[in-house]
Amino acid sequence: MIEQYRPRILIVDDDPINVQLMEAQLVSKYDIIEAFSGEEALDILNREKPDLIILDVMMPGINGYEVCRRIKSSEETSFIPVIIVTALSSRDDRLEGIEAGADDFLTKPIDRVELLTRSKNLLKSKKLHDRLVSSEQKFRTLFENSVDAIMLFTREGTVLEANAAACSMLGYEHEALLGMSREDLVAPEYQEKCMENTASVLENGQATFEALYVKRDGSRVPVEMSVNLIDYGGIPAFLNNGRDISERKKAEEAISKYTEDLSKANQALKSLDRMKDEFVSNLSHELKTPLISIKGYSELVHDEVLGPLNDKQKNAMQTVLDKYDHLSFLLDSLIYMSIAKSGKVNYRFDPVRIEDSLKRIAEYFSFKAGEKQITISTSFEDNLPLVMGDVEYLPYLFRSLVDNAIKFSPKGGTVLITAFRENGHVHATIKDSGIGIPKTEFSNVFKRFYQIDSSMARKYGGSGLGLYVSKMITEVHSGEIWIESQEGSGTTVHIKFPAYSPSSGR
Repeated sequence: MIEQYRPRILIVDDDPINVQLMEAQLVSKYDIIEAFSGEEALDILNREKPDLIILDVMMPGINGYEVCRRIKSSEETSFIPVIIVTALSSRDDRLEGIEAGADDFLTKPIDRVELLTRSKNLLKSKKLHDRLVSSEQKFRTLFENSVDAIMLFTREGTVLEANAAACSMLGYEHEALLGMSREDLVAPEYQEKCMENTASVLENGQATFEALYVKRDGSRVPVEMSVNLIDYGGIPAFLNNGRDISERKKAEEAISKYTEDLSKANQALKSLDRMKDEFVSNLSHELKTPLISIKGYSELVHDEVLGPLNDKQKNAMQTVLDKYDHLSFLLDSLIYMSIAKSGKVNYRFDPVRIEDSLKRIAEYFSFKAGEKQITISTSFEDNLPLVMGDVEYLPYLFRSLVDNAIKFSPKGGTVLITAFRENGHVHATIKDSGIGIPKTEFSNVFKRFYQIDSSMARKYGGSGLGLYVSKMITEVHSGEIWIESQEGSGTTVHIKFPAYSPSSGR
């Protein structure tokens, strides 16, 4: 929370009791600075600038009138309001205070309400003054440093002021440009149009238009003018902001056309992407329903609930169930991808043993690996830390990676699954002895639907979703996933998750 600014008041009086009394009446709203002589007050003003000065007149050494004169004669302090405090109330005393530059008066004994009211009013005026000074300083800084050509014209069209950019654009020295007329600077064919725009500014307060200026060397420069009617020292004046647009207009036209084409293409892509996601999601859901029935009846047949089977028939039904499982996994990937993109996945994170998930996945794929005579081996470090994981999606991640390892490994190959602790994380790897991945493809393999070679898809199967979905699930678990591979020498997928800390709940 930003602390509210408290105005600072300098109280000057040679009597400490008077200082303490006024401080007690003001301190609840203001910060108080104390001085017990005119010399001390002037010394303080050399170091800091209060927002208000309450100044006693009758003091030894430099009296209050003289202190006030010095305050008001200095450019650094003349803007600080001064209240003269005096026990004298004659007309001559007040006149002397006015001549010294005092902004207000208080007569002793001081009335608390009057002190607060006069202080509040002067501080309000001081605040308005500070805002005005700040605004003027900002305007001057912007005026002098603007890259646009800014000129100030009288109502009759005489140049009152011009910044460096205007002098540079027109080729004139600053002093030479001052006093020139609008007719000297605007091309003859634009004079009539310029008069019409001037009338529009007088009527509406501002106008924006294009003009053609004549430079000192006689060449011409097209400019875009933004003109505002302002009060300049009590007289109406035109503030002209001009910019050379000869090159800008060409660039704007090119950018406008490019942006329009790009926007159309982007909208078309978004529309196609949305339609594709909706189609994939709807189709996946539609296919899941009959697949559930297919699985149910296939299991009834396989388990011989509907009658006995010979070995050949039983193996055939096992193949049907395996193919169902593969198709169901693909549909689940499509559904997950769709709802994850829309942010509608409801994750539930609990402390889990990552090695348990990996063991179950290894057992699950033992039959499929056996068909290719692939050996699945596991190696887990003892007493691994827990990780925060979703019990539904974490196994899904490992299943996708092990499925890829088996798919791309040759007959008689090996798949090694490991897990170990590493710098406050649990690091798992899935290493195969397959065809490997070219280094140039490392950054692409985690993209949606990406496949290195379409011929590989025909040979090994796959949808291009496995690593994409794996990366999504890994990142949801605040983990990292990357690959190490060499063509012809297999691939190792690394997954690393933060270890669960019971004390922090993460």
